[in-house]
Amino acid sequence: MPGSTQRTRELVGTAEPEHDSSSAALALGAAVVLGVVVPLLVVRFTPDPAPADTLWRWAIAFTVLVGARLGWVVVTAPRRLFEVVFWIFVYVFLALAPVVQLRSGQHPGTTPRPHVELHAQALLAVVVGTAAVALGIAVGRRRRVAARLGEVPRRRAVVLAVLALLLFGYYTWKTGLPAMFAARDTRSAAALAAWPDPAVNAVVRSLATFPLVVAFVALVRIPARRGLLLVVGAAIVVSMNPISSPRYVAGTAGLSVVVALGAMATRARARAFGLGFVAALLLLYPVADAARRVVAEVNTRGALPPTLDVMTSGDFDAFEQITNAVWYVRDLGSTDGRQLLGTVLFWVPRAFWPDKPTDTGILLANAREYRFSNLSAPLWAEFLVNGGFLLLVVGMLLVGYVVARADAGADLGFRTGRRPVLAVVMPFYFVILLRGSLLQAMAGFLVILACGLFVESTRRAGPTGPAGRHVLLLDRPVS
Repeated sequence: MPGSTQRTRELVGTAEPEHDSSSAALALGAAVVLGVVVPLLVVRFTPDPAPADTLWRWAIAFTVLVGARLGWVVVTAPRRLFEVVFWIFVYVFLALAPVVQLRSGQHPGTTPRPHVELHAQALLAVVVGTAAVALGIAVGRRRRVAARLGEVPRRRAVVLAVLALLLFGYYTWKTGLPAMFAARDTRSAAALAAWPDPAVNAVVRSLATFPLVVAFVALVRIPARRGLLLVVGAAIVVSMNPISSPRYVAGTAGLSVVVALGAMATRARARAFGLGFVAALLLLYPVADAARRVVAEVNTRGALPPTLDVMTSGDFDAFEQITNAVWYVRDLGSTDGRQLLGTVLFWVPRAFWPDKPTDTGILLANAREYRFSNLSAPLWAEFLVNGGFLLLVVGMLLVGYVVARADAGADLGFRTGRRPVLAVVMPFYFVILLRGSLLQAMAGFLVILACGLFVESTRRAGPTGPAGRHVLLLDRPVS
């Protein structure tokens, strides 16, 4: 009826089917390549270990399962970014790398004198922790959650961009512009000279970098601010370039920018992006180490093809650090949560807390009396050191649950073209949290979280059903 105030409800933004016949075939192909072909190639091009060394067979079985799961998720649900990133990390660092190391007998030089007798327990910890995350994801995806669509108020986006540029300018002024393009050690030395306290240094460094990324993602959705967007983009190149920045930080910035510009705008792009991410971690990530150190470590062992040889370098120390965590708990006992307390209170300067815990990677390195202590501590190692296998299971279940809830809430935003700010940036920072140590990663995490919450207002979009099936219901007047 003309002029009627009657309102109807329109169904919009309904979930795309996660798999049809074509995507199922493609997913099966990706699962076979990552879960069968790649592991077989690794076995083919690594030396056969002694007949008594059979642990690698269990590692291969784990790799097959993880690779198959990764291939299936990347194709059928590529926009579940947190879950995709989790499976990519496990596949590269905790599945393929251990197989190469166990079969070749070559282990990262940054973790000498490995406790080979504990490798079986370390592999068990990897499998148990990964299974707990998978279970947590399954539980989280069965829960209904109210999806929220993010709106980016122009004023807040501009305010964040201006503040981010001011913080970046202050940091550059204190360290000097040449240090921003120098080797990583040189830039770190300049920053430590300006802010000697490690906690203050980490906070200032995070404030000078990550707000720029969040501001860029927010400004992409505001066409009228293209000039400011270009200025922020240039600042990102200076502050987070791969020469002077850790590769994980540069990767977070680069991948966030690519996704903000539309890398996941369609399902086909999202699939290509996920598979390209796997290839980048395998092929490009180690190469990016060449210019970040004043003195580069050269591996001349030459017993493996170059692509596999890099998996015995310090970049792939995750499995050995989990082994060290198993040793630590066995011989020294867990810290009963003290490391996690230090993570929560990372912002407290050591001047006020002299015996504040160090990074878990440093704790393990010092306990093993390594000369090099700037090592990773994967989330598996963090939970083990803090509370043994019990905390590992409980903590990883919670991680999986949070991953599922975060992906469910973000998926609708991607499909409606909104590209939620936190859902664009945080999944790639999730790699840093997975690799650890948590203590050194917390400053950046909280800065990203605070900036994302500031710049993006949300509104309830409607119920999200099991398996992330979103329904957005909007009221509209009809005539």
